[in-house]
Amino acid sequence: MGTFRSNGLVRNNRNASISCVDCRYVLGSFQTQQMKVSEAVHAVILSDAQQARLLKHMAAVREHWESVHWIKRGLRDKDLAMAAEAWVELDSEVQIALWIAPTFGGVWTKEERSEMRSEEFLGAFHE
Repeated sequence: MGTFRSNGLVRNNRNASISCVDCRYVLGSFQTQQMKVSEAVHAVILSDAQQARLLKHMAAVREHWESVHWIKRGLRDKDLAMAAEAWVELDSEVQIALWIAPTFGGVWTKEERSEMRSEEFLGAFHE
């Protein structure tokens, strides 16, 4: 009890020295740093199910990076048709894997998630 997992996600013991993953990952290239959990203000403690979901999310980001890029670019440039097209091209299993809140390491920002839930985004592909 009180150890870290090899995937870098924090578990239990607040005074353990751990290797904490910086959630700002890019294509599976992780930055790590040694710290005490009590010093890690941004450390996230996840259940086993949440860890599994986050790992599935990271794999989906790596595998579908081009789609993620075009969705983000479309949202940034207000080209909702392009973003929506890239989103609907993904199967529902991948969409679910990619739909994780940014506070838990998800690839979409709060603003992007809000835009993707909007009527404009949802209707953009069908226009």
